[in-house]
Amino acid sequence: MYLHIPTTSKYHQHYGVSSALATSGDDTVTADSPVKFHNIETIPDVYEWLNVTFIPQVFVTTDYNGGTLPTDQWGRVATFNEVIGAVHFEVT
Repeated sequence: MYLHIPTTSKYHQHYGVSSALATSGDDTVTADSPVKFHNIETIPDVYEWLNVTFIPQVFVTTDYNGGTLPTDQWGRVATFNEVIGAVHFEVT
């Protein structure tokens, strides 16, 4: 059963994405980030976090020098984890 559930690889993937998008301490993902993920309290906070933090960090098309990335490198979080398929949000 241990081999059936890829716990280790799932942890590494989760940690990579969460450390890039849900930072800890006083830091935010970017200098423009209005709110950290763990401090989201209202619907406007959600939209601000999505527009100013999530989208710029996940849907990256330029490198750190401002150069255009090859299309096969688009949609990567922290240059390693790739978004495959659609991003889906649901209000519950």
